[in-house]
Amino acid sequence: MFFFSLYVIKFIMSILNKLINYIKDENFKITYINNSVNVVNYDKILEVKDDLITLEKENKLLFIKGENLKLNKLLDKEILITGLILEISL
Repeated sequence: MFFFSLYVIKFIMSILNKLINYIKDENFKITYINNSVNVVNYDKILEVKDDLITLEKENKLLFIKGENLKLNKLLDKEILITGLILEISL
């Protein structure tokens, strides 16, 4: 019985550590999945148009070009861009 309890505690601690690391992560990340772009830890949103969204990170620009682009705020410094994604460039 003690072994099972210790295993459960270690499992829960592992999940909590992963969650804490995700929340504290300050790396700039761009993820493209199923015609949507998730951007984490950007500095500024510079431009939002139907065919172009421009973001800034440390004086570098990220351009997402496409059609019918929509910007959805997820968390602080995290956004999801949906629409027909045609090009992602830095």
